[in-house]
Amino acid sequence: MTPDVAKRIGEIGSELGAINDQLGNALTLESVVQELTAKKNALEAERGKLTNVTTMVLRDKVGVKAETPIRERGVFLTPGETVSAGTPACLGAGAKKQHMIWMDNMLVSRDNPMTARVQVNRFWEQHFGTGIVKTSENLGTQGEMPSNQELLDWLSVEFMESGWDMKAMHRKMVLSATYRQDSGVTAELLERDPDNQLMARGPRYRLEAEALRDSVFAVSGLLTQKIGGPSVMPVQPKGTWDTPYSGESWIEATGPNRYRRSIYTFIKRSAPFPMMLTFDGTSREACSPRRIRTNTPLQALNFLNDPGLLEGAIALAKNVRGKSLTDGMNEIFGRCLIREADDREIMLLSGLFERTRTKYAADLESAKKLCGEADADLAAWTLVVNTVMNTDEFLTLE
Repeated sequence: MTPDVAKRIGEIGSELGAINDQLGNALTLESVVQELTAKKNALEAERGKLTNVTTMVLRDKVGVKAETPIRERGVFLTPGETVSAGTPACLGAGAKKQHMIWMDNMLVSRDNPMTARVQVNRFWEQHFGTGIVKTSENLGTQGEMPSNQELLDWLSVEFMESGWDMKAMHRKMVLSATYRQDSGVTAELLERDPDNQLMARGPRYRLEAEALRDSVFAVSGLLTQKIGGPSVMPVQPKGTWDTPYSGESWIEATGPNRYRRSIYTFIKRSAPFPMMLTFDGTSREACSPRRIRTNTPLQALNFLNDPGLLEGAIALAKNVRGKSLTDGMNEIFGRCLIREADDREIMLLSGLFERTRTKYAADLESAKKLCGEADADLAAWTLVVNTVMNTDEFLTLE
């Protein structure tokens, strides 16, 4: 056997070995495919069963009148007079003969403008801070009179004629000349209309709690844009949920869920989210169509020190770290206040930056506690951002 033949036999053996390995892999792959196919078929069969499930609803039986006894003194063991569903007697004998759907039709009838008035008044309150009727929760005889009855009626008619198109009504309000005014005020206007009920100037009011929190994450680039989904548990002060009655605990969200819009924040009535409660949010125990805005020192302390809001300041500080003071200040002002910083503001904040950087350079452990990194520059920028975010210009819609 010549060396060339032996070499060739060796090459053939190697090739056969490789082929056998591939065959083995193919057999293994086939078994995996079979297993996965079986699982797929089982899941599809299960999905087919699940898609046949319908949502359970409660509705009246045709031809059967819903009746129930009045429980005397509220005791369920002592049934009294039997009553049935129907329209209020105060609406007249004719109404009592109608089907219950009559009530629904009456609410949105052109002969009953109250529903439209209430709704457009609440839209107005959302955009201008105060409704045309200040007591948006009560447009009845015990509420306040409209500041402009004709405007309220016109908006109500427009709303009904548009087919109750809410988006169109919001667009009409925000594109109006009234909404686009600036909030500058003269001494004469302030004397004639101190509360701006006649809208001679643009609205100016502090944002609601949810909007304030979302604004911090929006300007810092952290806000999660996802829509829908379950409630989340963002950062809040430790111990808020400490309770002797159960083992429940607040498990802080991570990743994008940590910075979801405030509307998705988990609400516990006995322990509401502290930041929102401080800024006039409610515990949700009762319906609150209108929030009364307050102005307290606790709000300033909360916005300065809230751990969740501080994360927003740190994120924006990281974006400007390494830039010149002027460029960094202008980017912060551009994001937070939609304008450039003037010379005086740059001078004041530059002084703050230099003082805090010197302080943290001598105590890097404190810098790490503040912003998570032993970086004096980042800590100084964080305090500058935090200061701008606590200005009246950032907190107020104008």
